Amino acid sequence: MLAEAGVPGVNASKQWSSCQAIQKIWPTVLNRACVQYRRPHRMRHTYASMMLSAGEHPMWVAQQMGLKDWAMIIRVYGRWMPSEDLDAGGKAVGLLETMLAKSWHFKAKTAQNAPNQ
Repeated sequence: MLAEAGVPGVNASKQWSSCQAIQKIWPTVLNRACVQYRRPHRMRHTYASMMLSAGEHPMWVAQQMGLKDWAMIIRVYGRWMPSEDLDAGGKAVGLLETMLAKSWHFKAKTAQNAPNQ
């Protein structure tokens, strides 16, 4: 993306060689995007909070950021996760309803077959 935009020092076919390489072109990138200067690391936080606010799964965000688990995502970015999910708990309710229905069916069937005392 940066190479296509003509940012000097960017080679799309190679990985970044160091943090210094990124820091060297960073002001140019922000200037061309008409974005006020901010440290590159800050963009990581922006990315994480935007993805979580959009409803992306925290484990996916953690993987995108190169983290081995999502504990840090929950701890640092938990406030950005939508709390008013209309479907929240729906899977658990469905599972419990299925289990209860099977349980009631089993009890009713067992009661019918039980000898009278």
